[in-house]
Amino acid sequence: MNLLIGQIEKQRAEAMGQAYVPALSWWDKLTQKLNASVPVSQEKDIELDHNYDGIKELDNHLPPWWKWLFYISIVWAVVYFVAYHFSYSLPLSKEEYENEV
Repeated sequence: MNLLIGQIEKQRAEAMGQAYVPALSWWDKLTQKLNASVPVSQEKDIELDHNYDGIKELDNHLPPWWKWLFYISIVWAVVYFVAYHFSYSLPLSKEEYENEV
């Protein structure tokens, strides 16, 4: 079905004398949103002037999922530290061992 719709849209664009640009699929939209990636056509805008051995450097941002994973690990560390070392509501591993033996 999608193939047929794509062909019809391509014929319509050719009849109107316009360049056909296929619509992004839901998967492409999702990966672009999760990675916050810049399309290849716009890489010139974020390209840095560094060029070492033909390797160009881009000024990309970190993916949002990576940032959230980092923030969650910080929150987890704070909760763990408070639960085990400040409130003493959970026994430390040494105390667990002594209780078992």
